Amino acid sequence: MMSLKVRILSVLFISFFCSRIDLKRMHRHMIQVYNKRMRFEPSKEMKIDLLPEQEEQLCTKETIKEVFAKDDKNECTAFDIYDGDDMVGFAMFCEYPKGSFFLWNYAIDAKYQNRGIGTKALKELLDYMVSSNDVKELTTTYLWGNEQAKRLYEKAGFIETDVIDEEGCHEVNMLYRIK
Repeated sequence: MMSLKVRILSVLFISFFCSRIDLKRMHRHMIQVYNKRMRFEPSKEMKIDLLPEQEEQLCTKETIKEVFAKDDKNECTAFDIYDGDDMVGFAMFCEYPKGSFFLWNYAIDAKYQNRGIGTKALKELLDYMVSSNDVKELTTTYLWGNEQAKRLYEKAGFIETDVIDEEGCHEVNMLYRIK
């Protein structure tokens, strides 16, 4: 009697060679299945591990806790980001004014860096925010010179609007194109 593994491989082999399944179509299907695994759970603190360069760019974990402790108007919303069962990131939005959200903190855990998870999660998170809130505008900033953040935000659909160049502050403002 054939093992389950051998039977599955046999079916895949026969299906592939007999019906000439398009590899691109198979890959697209695998991506669609993978895409359904990302989820966002409400949070009030950052529980992920950051790289040293991320710590320089983001609010500290203590600052985030303080913001939620003082946020009596519920202007801020945060999410733990999961890929399957693994917590892979954190995102925090603040609403200024009604219907306009600012992505204040966005980070992927140090051990999940450089796998495409950041872009995938951000795109899905922005779709979620737009579909579940009365969003008129989504904005964010990054520190001038942070090319990795620039590429990430541009891939997700943000466009640069202006640059703030003041004493002690050199940030790039970005706007998300809501479809």
